[in-house]
Amino acid sequence: MDRDLYLKSYRPVTDLHEDMAAEQKARSVYEHLINLTDAPGLKDTLRFLRERE
Repeated sequence: MDRDLYLKSYRPVTDLHEDMAAEQKARSVYEHLINLTDAPGLKDTLRFLRERE
């Protein structure tokens, strides 16, 4: 029963698209925050997080 439920909910292409969209949104948020701050240390941290996405 669990196997059938898993196979019905497994949507690799849809899941991949959702993951990519979430990563792009996170990168956009980091970019926006980078543009809002003047603190060099904070900018470095945000750039690191943006590149990690």
